[in-house]
Amino acid sequence: KDLDTIYTVYDWVTQLCNDRGEINNFRYDTKHYFLIIAALLYSPRIFAGQFLERGKRDVIADVLNLSPSHISNSLKSVCSWYKFYKDFQVSLDYLYNEILNRIEINGLR
Repeated sequence: KDLDTIYTVYDWVTQLCNDRGEINNFRYDTKHYFLIIAALLYSPRIFAGQFLERGKRDVIADVLNLSPSHISNSLKSVCSWYKFYKDFQVSLDYLYNEILNRIEINGLR
């Protein structure tokens, strides 16, 4: 719920992608993984059509150094990748569970 935690989440996703060669070797960028993980953390029903709220979208845009509209457009693409590409889905599921564990361990929820 704390928007400041999103910067820590980005660091964790980057670290996990760098440490796990099988994730880094796919055709997807760390930013793609982070974008959907952040969306799931702050808008868990993103796959059911829930929109990412403006304030949350702005923070994610700031972390990635992108415009808020770019975040919205990219999120649509990344959500479809999750539905259609098994390699992306498997990697994302692993990363998301690792991030949830770290949030729990660090008492950030």
